Amino acid sequence: MKAYSVNTLLGLGLAGWLAACSPSYEKKIEADRQSRNEFMRGEESPLPSLEMQLFEGLDFYPINETYRVIANVERLPVGQYYRLPLTDGGSDQYVKFGFAVFELLGSEHQLLLLRNPRERSQLFLAFTDLTNGDGSYGGGRYLDLEYNNSGKLVIDFNQAYNPFCAYSGQYVCPVPPQENHLEIPVPAGEKTYQSHSEE
Repeated sequence: MKAYSVNTLLGLGLAGWLAACSPSYEKKIEADRQSRNEFMRGEESPLPSLEMQLFEGLDFYPINETYRVIANVERLPVGQYYRLPLTDGGSDQYVKFGFAVFELLGSEHQLLLLRNPRERSQLFLAFTDLTNGDGSYGGGRYLDLEYNNSGKLVIDFNQAYNPFCAYSGQYVCPVPPQENHLEIPVPAGEKTYQSHSEE
């Protein structure tokens, strides 16, 4: 394949980061971000050729362990499918795996977990939140999640990444399900990509 008061909660997020971000955890996320920047400079990069020449690195929110949560997984019966809309008006079929239920910023949230039939080892989580269009990409962000059938799932929004559509209009991308909108800002993970070729 080539969607509270923000200032108040951002302040709370900063306080959580100062208190809770361990050095080993921070190094892991920094290594992940370095790998993503290397990918963006590689042969499979979604960046147009001119943009690649000007690429200086992706922009990320500060690492904040507050946005790493442990969710309970509520499985759905086998055989349920979901037509995930695409940005070109089409859709792709995914398996409805279950719901992730977790607490974040003092309230409970539920997000739909999908699985691509061609990808057996990972779950796909596409979501939107109150930072979209105001710090993060307007079309939402993605997470690829590992699940070991334990009933628990780590969701680390510090690893949220942008769809290829955030870098070039030539790509067709999944649109996050409407039920996966978080009514809170999630200032974690990748920010909006600022094109240098348009400056």
